[in-house]
Amino acid sequence: MNRTQPARLLILDSQRPRVDRLTDFLERNGVPAHAHQLPLAGALETTLRESEWDLILIHTPDFSPLEACLQTVREHTRTPSIPVLAYGPPQGDAEVAALLAMGFSDYLDLKRPRELRHRLMHALDDAHRRKRLQHNETTLREYGDLFLSLFEPHPWAMAYLHGGMHIITNRRYRTLFGHTHSGDLETIPLLDLVSESSQDVLRDLLHRAELGQRVDPVSLLWRHRDGHDFRAFTHLVASRINHEPALQITLQPQPDSGATIIPLREHPRPPSDRKHRLTAFLERLEHDLRTGRGGALLLVEAIDLTQIKESAGVLASEAVLQQLQDLIDANAPSRPLRLGGGVFALWLPGHDEDKATALGERLCGAVEAAIFETKGQSFTLTVSIGVALAGEAETPETLITHADVALTLAHAQERERIHRYHEPPATCPGESDTSPWRQRLEHALAHDGLRLAYLPIVALHAGPAPRYEALLRLRDEAGRLLSPAPFLYPAEQAGLAPRLDHWVIDQALARLHAGDHPRELFVKLNVAALRDDNTRDALLARLKAHPEAASRLVLEINEADAAGYLKAARDLVQRLRRLGARSALEHFGTLPESLRHLRHLPVDYLKIDASLVHGLGHDSEARERVRSIVAAAAEHGMETIAEGVESADALDHLWRLRVDHVQGYYLRQPGETLDYDFDSRP
Repeated sequence: MNRTQPARLLILDSQRPRVDRLTDFLERNGVPAHAHQLPLAGALETTLRESEWDLILIHTPDFSPLEACLQTVREHTRTPSIPVLAYGPPQGDAEVAALLAMGFSDYLDLKRPRELRHRLMHALDDAHRRKRLQHNETTLREYGDLFLSLFEPHPWAMAYLHGGMHIITNRRYRTLFGHTHSGDLETIPLLDLVSESSQDVLRDLLHRAELGQRVDPVSLLWRHRDGHDFRAFTHLVASRINHEPALQITLQPQPDSGATIIPLREHPRPPSDRKHRLTAFLERLEHDLRTGRGGALLLVEAIDLTQIKESAGVLASEAVLQQLQDLIDANAPSRPLRLGGGVFALWLPGHDEDKATALGERLCGAVEAAIFETKGQSFTLTVSIGVALAGEAETPETLITHADVALTLAHAQERERIHRYHEPPATCPGESDTSPWRQRLEHALAHDGLRLAYLPIVALHAGPAPRYEALLRLRDEAGRLLSPAPFLYPAEQAGLAPRLDHWVIDQALARLHAGDHPRELFVKLNVAALRDDNTRDALLARLKAHPEAASRLVLEINEADAAGYLKAARDLVQRLRRLGARSALEHFGTLPESLRHLRHLPVDYLKIDASLVHGLGHDSEARERVRSIVAAAAEHGMETIAEGVESADALDHLWRLRVDHVQGYYLRQPGETLDYDFDSRP
């Protein structure tokens, strides 16, 4: 076994001492390992998605049914065919055979240390071989994908040949000859595409290029599929594709070649009236929507602009966009408005879905058939188009948003570059209708079916101070408490999220009034508190009526929600502070712009996302990310709380990184009582 890094083990085991003994045993036997303990199967899916593991071990007496654990591994692991080993006390042959038939790679008997070492080494060797094989396969696939991703949209018309036959062609090359599909020219001899007068010259060029000789660009006469000829500079060079010798051919049409080349406008249109044209466009949209006039909005975006900008510069890409605007203008009944970048808006009064889609297809064809020229260089473009209908929107902003969503989906399509916006379903994929949940939650709100569970938040460096997070739970028919994961989305769809928030706030305030005296009680807020002014005002009115209790309340805002409603989040944080309440950003640190948000959101706490906490033992980037969050929090006068602490190893890293507080199942699971012993250090 030749590994440069310690093995990364995910160990499902309820007892930390047993996990520590197992990793110590490995290290004593020359197998360095980083082990992450998972005491509960509920976090398995998230852990598998967030990190890659070399080996998974499951202490079988702790987890039932084992089939469910294996199914979760198969569906959510980032490493295909990862070995999963069962371990525990001695088992008979029949029991071991049953575990292997279930899908485990092996069973490790903890009472047989010599055999245990041998089997673990064998499993790690196997995992290492699988990982290297996967890495090699991925690398090969990525190189192939990279080649195709650069080749297909390349600004030059290009193809690869073998024996004078086409192997692969890009879109620009096919367009020159009047073809659209990727396989149209494959296996067609190159000589069949050139005019008779240029065939002898081309034969000589092919022969010299195959011998590896230098071939200077030559102007040849080529033949379009409709019979007309066009002239293009022809470049030939010896190359390789799929490890086989090949010739690369590049064609650059000449301005007088007979190909469709859009005239160059050298100077940009003065932008002085751009704001006026945007205002006029929105006013017309608003008028047509208000008067009930039907129509369709098209957003047209050039998808090859980055390559042009990188190869020819900003001015060239701007000139190409001006030519594209002229082309759209010439092929559409309305004048397009450039919104920014390579996006143009086209309002089509009176157009239904069929007419709008047909126009979009004509535009796509016209753009692909055109050659754009600037400063002696030629380019071709493709566009994506999003379509939205007026009857499905009440305001210009909504209509433009619909078209923008459709444009995003059009980008994702491999062949068709036009997408028509459709209203999303009333439920998430995989979710059932919200009405059963609505009835169940309505009943719970009316008949005392909701509960709060409390998770302690423990200081790592300061003196003990009781802090808890209040977590919403729903009591089922059997009396068990359900976490909110399955019913939060249905609650939002049913409009019940604000009522649930208010119930939690009322219960938290009542708990603080009742003589329970945690220094602070943390409560999560739904995104409705940011979206809706009335919901936010009702929340703040509750706090204003109970100033003493509100001063010990910390309201948590999800960072992703705050990023989407930044002004509303800033307003809420500032108003909470004026009322004496405090605030926190939860699930903090996963967004690229996380630290920038702190300039706008003067919260009191940053709750570091559990995905970063879980990665501390094996991921240097996660440690650096947490270190930067701690430094930024100190700079802004904030405190940090690590979410999802599930192991002593994570706790040790957090202490070294100077994180202020921790919470998680390693300390204690949520309970209905406020009786955690804060004097016992974690």
